[in-house]
Amino acid sequence: MNEYEIWSTYQLAMVSRAIFLLFVFFAGWFAARVTLNLVNSGNANMFTKLVTTVFGLLIVYFGLIQQAFTTWSTEATAYALSQVDEPSGRFDSFIAFFASDGEPSYSLIGDPFITLFWIILGLYIILPLWVNNSSD
Repeated sequence: MNEYEIWSTYQLAMVSRAIFLLFVFFAGWFAARVTLNLVNSGNANMFTKLVTTVFGLLIVYFGLIQQAFTTWSTEATAYALSQVDEPSGRFDSFIAFFASDGEPSYSLIGDPFITLFWIILGLYIILPLWVNNSSD
C-alpha cells in the first residue's frame, strides 16, 4: 500500500469510530437519565436496578472497546506509514508521535486517563442506584 491508501483507510476508520462514539455517548446519556428517573421515583425494585447497572457496565465496556480500537488503529497507521518503501515525508510527525516499538497490539486498557474517564462515567450511572442519599 502507498501512503495515500494507508491514510485513506485510517480516515475511514476514524469516521466509523466517531459514529460509534456518538452512539456510546448517547447510550451513556440515556442510562444516566434512566438512573435519575429511578432515583427520583423512589420505588425502583431490585430488577430495574440490576438491569440499569448491567446497561451502565456495558456502556463502559463499549467505550473502552471504542477507545482501544482508536488507539490501535492510530498506532497501526503510524507503523504502516513507517514501513512504506518510498516515504514522502508528509507523515513524519504523525509517525514520530504515534509509532510504537514494532507492530502495535490491541489492548482494552490503554491510556490511564481515558480509562479513568470511562470508569467515572460508569460510576455516575451506577452509584446513585445503590447509594442511599436520602436524609431520613
